[in-house]
Amino acid sequence: MKYILDEDVFLTAHMGGYHISICPAFWDWLGIKTESKELCTVRIIYEKLTDYGLRNVICKYKQSIIADNDEKIQDSYERLSKSIQDKYEESVNDIKDSDFYLLVHAYTNEYKIVTHRVVRNYTDSELKLVIKNGYLNKSRKKYKAFNLSDLCYILGVKYISP
Repeated sequence: MKYILDEDVFLTAHMGGYHISICPAFWDWLGIKTESKELCTVRIIYEKLTDYGLRNVICKYKQSIIADNDEKIQDSYERLSKSIQDKYEESVNDIKDSDFYLLVHAYTNEYKIVTHRVVRNYTDSELKLVIKNGYLNKSRKKYKAFNLSDLCYILGVKYISP
């Protein structure tokens, strides 16, 4: 199984017990796993991480940590964008860029997404509304369901929490 990591995995490790000064072995392990193509992330997350003080930690793995953005990915991006637009009347522009790119890569390459985010605890009737409409209450369209874990659930993309 190959895994694609959400930015919260890196940030939680960096700000918690796996800070580079506390546990450099974790970051070395991460580098080994990216070089063996078992782990990756998307370019937009890589670029954000360099802004969060992780530049020195992850720059040495730039070639191996960024998932390829090939023609298959572009086709999937367009197909999933259209599917979400048609089914939920939701523009992909309203979904966080990094979330949608993680989703597209995972969907296309059968990666499992690693994220700290979890699906909200919906009742069965609420979940049916979310899947049907993309939101819980038609009068409150601002409350969208489209965070990363919700999209994974709706589209059948596998994900786990570290």
